Amino acid sequence: MTNPALSNALAALFPMITERLKQAHDIAAAAEACAVSSNFDGAFRILLDVEQPTYEATTLLNAASLIRRDAE
Repeated sequence: MTNPALSNALAALFPMITERLKQAHDIAAAAEACAVSSNFDGAFRILLDVEQPTYEATTLLNAASLIRRDAE
């Protein structure tokens, strides 16, 4: 990739994606802890919170894909 602006945009997106995926992982781990203690209702309520960071990670990944595609 020779365009510095596109390279910088991609470089900025990767940590953002990573952060959203870490948030989703932490939420899933909390839900698992509830499930292990047989609190399945609590686990499900917590697990619903994984939707937003997962959606954001997917959206950022789509943006990175578009930038990369335009750079070719």
